[in-house]
Amino acid sequence: KMTSTDLVRYGLADVVENPGIITDIGMKAVNEVFSFIKYLVIYNCPHLHNPNNWITDHSRWTRLVDLTLVRCHAIKLDSFSQFIELLPSLEFISLDQMFREPPKGCARVGLSAGTGIGVSSALVSNQNSNNDNDNNN
Repeated sequence: KMTSTDLVRYGLADVVENPGIITDIGMKAVNEVFSFIKYLVIYNCPHLHNPNNWITDHSRWTRLVDLTLVRCHAIKLDSFSQFIELLPSLEFISLDQMFREPPKGCARVGLSAGTGIGVSSALVSNQNSNNDNDNNN
């Protein structure tokens, strides 16, 4: 029943398990900064959705040979498939805990699953829709 912070404190883990806050816009910036990526490992980034939108200059991704994605469950399969088609040198893909549906309730209140980060305006809009339903009953 130890938290990941406790595990780190006692030397039983190397890193704290906090999700990465990188988004699709951030990955687009990675594309701009690093001109020829050969190996890409992305771990625990629940804010990534559309890999196909990461590519601004196709030539910058032509050297990517190894792609590993772990616990980036919000990535959409159709966008990922389009992204993969644009990688001519890709030799190895590792996908772990990918393409899952968020836990029930997360989408309704604007949460990114497992992060505790949400959008307060989603709660307001849900509140209004619930009031409308109560009035109809």
